[in-house]
Amino acid sequence: MKPIYKPEMRIILDRFIKDYLSSSRASGVIIGLSGGLDSTVILKLCVDSLGADKVKGLLLPESSTPPENMSQIETYASEPGEIGRAHV
Repeated sequence: MKPIYKPEMRIILDRFIKDYLSSSRASGVIIGLSGGLDSTVILKLCVDSLGADKVKGLLLPESSTPPENMSQIETYASEPGEIGRAHV
């Protein structure tokens, strides 16, 4: 089954991220990147919502994380654009 993406879902996620950051009185977020899809998606959502200057990613692979997954994150983070400026 293919997931269905609805534009209003993005608006809801964006609002949630911004509201949560505001209510916590933090100046940004730190995302632990395990090398999996979940943490990579969260990184992308936060950068899109907050801007790269308010997002930091920490590479935190587990012993079971394939090296190629970490290489993909490092490549993704080094590309030009918002993700590349997220200080991974």
